[in-house]
Amino acid sequence: MSIPFEFVVDAPIVSQQTRRSHRREAWIDKVRSSAGATWSFAQPVHGAVAITLTSFFYGRGLDVDNIPK
Repeated sequence: MSIPFEFVVDAPIVSQQTRRSHRREAWIDKVRSSAGATWSFAQPVHGAVAITLTSFFYGRGLDVDNIPK
């Protein structure tokens, strides 16, 4: 069974490998908040999860190999 679930995080992506842990924690909180505002089910999902990530950015070049990290 597939449950479609889509949400938008309106903020620049922060690498999970960043040395600036405060930026990483702020990013995680932003993602959690954005997802939580959309998730309407009472229970978390157990089992396999598939993710499609679409990133939109403006300005200087971005290292696209690091986006999924």
